[in-house]
Amino acid sequence: MMMLGIIQKNKPELPQQMNKEVHSSSFYFTHDITVVHCISKKNKNFVIMSTLHHDNEVSNRNDKKPQMILDYNASEGAVDIFDQVTYTYTCERKTNRWPVILFYNILDVSAYNAYVLWTSIDPNWNANKLTRRRLFLEEHI
Repeated sequence: MMMLGIIQKNKPELPQQMNKEVHSSSFYFTHDITVVHCISKKNKNFVIMSTLHHDNEVSNRNDKKPQMILDYNASEGAVDIFDQVTYTYTCERKTNRWPVILFYNILDVSAYNAYVLWTSIDPNWNANKLTRRRLFLEEHI
């Protein structure tokens, strides 16, 4: 498993002495985590943490973005699309208890994964229906 994501800049664990120049990047390494602070434009900076990348590779483009940022940008829409797809048929209910919210999320993810597996095994199952996922949930879950 690997992790690649943006973290907040105001975390006390992050170094306070970060670069200030536009198109510059500062890399920070531990034995299994790499953190990069990048300034892409004036007043636009962000910090990305990764367990996949272990070097300070920077692109040859004019903006000199690190490879970590290019990889993040290539995959950042996947979570949004997944949330949009699972929102249509969800089991979530209003609650203030975080374990219940986590349980609802696990159920939604599991149901969607089961649907993807089912349709990959039998692509012709209800192929002419527009509500295939709803029919799958009603019949199998």
